[in-house]
Amino acid sequence: MPDTILAPAGAWQAAFTRRDGALLETIARIRSEEPADASKAIRWYAQLVAQASAAFQSNAERPMMVVRAPGRVNLLGTHIDHRGGRVNPIAVRELVLVVLPRDDGRVRLVNADPAHTSVEFSLDDLLPDGLVTDWADWTLTTPMCLRALGLLGHWSSYVRAALAYFTNAWGGPGDIHGFDLYAASELPQAAGLSSSSALVVAAAIAFHLTNGRDVQPLELAEACGQAEWYVGTRGGSGDQAAILLGKAGHVSHVDFFPMQVDWSPWPTGYSVVVCHSRAHAQKTANARSTFNERVATYAIALFWIKRLHPDWTPELVHLRDLLRLSLGTAKIYWMLWELPRRVMRDEIRCALPERREELERLFGTHDEPAEGYRVRDVCLYGLAECMRSIQLAECLQAGDIIGTGRLINLSHEGDRVTRLDESGERVPVDTGVMDEDLRRLITALESGSAEECAAAALALQPGGYACSSPALDELVDLARSVEGVLGAGLIGAGIGGCVEVIVKDEAIDDLRRALLAGYYEKHGYEPFIETMRPVEGAGALVLPR
Repeated sequence: MPDTILAPAGAWQAAFTRRDGALLETIARIRSEEPADASKAIRWYAQLVAQASAAFQSNAERPMMVVRAPGRVNLLGTHIDHRGGRVNPIAVRELVLVVLPRDDGRVRLVNADPAHTSVEFSLDDLLPDGLVTDWADWTLTTPMCLRALGLLGHWSSYVRAALAYFTNAWGGPGDIHGFDLYAASELPQAAGLSSSSALVVAAAIAFHLTNGRDVQPLELAEACGQAEWYVGTRGGSGDQAAILLGKAGHVSHVDFFPMQVDWSPWPTGYSVVVCHSRAHAQKTANARSTFNERVATYAIALFWIKRLHPDWTPELVHLRDLLRLSLGTAKIYWMLWELPRRVMRDEIRCALPERREELERLFGTHDEPAEGYRVRDVCLYGLAECMRSIQLAECLQAGDIIGTGRLINLSHEGDRVTRLDESGERVPVDTGVMDEDLRRLITALESGSAEECAAAALALQPGGYACSSPALDELVDLARSVEGVLGAGLIGAGIGGCVEVIVKDEAIDDLRRALLAGYYEKHGYEPFIETMRPVEGAGALVLPR
């Protein structure tokens, strides 16, 4: 490993204390900050190096490295990365690990936040006897093991996820080395900014560097997505790709299967403002079952479609592949008509007997939804979101920020669970698609009217993924009421966390006042209204010469 990445603690402290022009310029660039703010960040890094040395009782000569990983705000492409859809994120803020490699297989973890307790373990303890041959199957049971250890939801479980995955991929603990790790973060937890995925990615980078392995961002993003299954979620690699592939000042456009990335510059004069609802969605606790149930519903929908249209089956690996069959929008609506709106497990088993084993694996990841699986609504949302995510990149590349905001609004409508009625009360709403809705869309497409055909476009249909919450919907509606706001919607998996707002720079103060009075003061919540700059993707800091 280069001595500009792994260097004595004293060398890091000296560099951070000097804050010379080259270092200041580098930190300002990767954090998208002015020099004064970058200087504050460097002082923070110096503090973390000192705290790590104290926590592990190491001297100034002990080598260490500093690894940073941002969170992400996915502007569009929500809930679809695991279905092959595109994501369009910006990387934001950062989590920082000070890593002190060891010459044995022990791992010690300390967090700067005293609420997050310290943990120590051996790499030998992460895997069962022998290697895991089926990671997807084995990780169905790891949440129960974490719960038995009192670590389900603990911050260290995300470090374990990365270490277990790569220890297994590299052939077992053997000669693999552990590390002492000191963690600190600017990312709020359970906010939809992917703080947990940032920790997985940062730990994976640290583990690779500790063991002399090359870090290949594309391959690492895909691997980290699977590694995170260890904690019980069944997502894709979209968050990890956003964290690893981010580019300062740019929006990333990430496609999957195979993973590819492109970028568009974020337009001047507009900002992404993130507002925390103060409702928390813990992936390893109350929300995990809902997240996994929606992912399972996508799979059930594709099984159903393949049964009804066996001639399509060879071309259908991921949901997005339906859009590559050149079926035409009317045909897609007819196909959706064939899907059930709500269906229970026993009905699914009867309808898809040939998929029994796959279904039982899916069912094992979550509780059965009381109202049944939302097969048609989720499928429509996924297909429409795949289209919207492609169009958003086109809007940004064309400088069409108004179109960008409109697409973000549409995406949230597919997640919405409440709206204001005529009396101003917030009431539940079902945004799914009924038979008569599909009939209307098909009729419009067959009308020959250019206007009606345009209105019936797939990207304009919200669908019904329904993973928002009353708090998120309230924040979104309030933000949209402010002049100068172009779009607003939830971030991440939903249930709780944050919303994103695309707003003209000159309207940020008006937005802040409206949110303070209309939401935070109203409910007695501590405000969280932050302007987020697109920062550089994850990696190790380089010591300046």
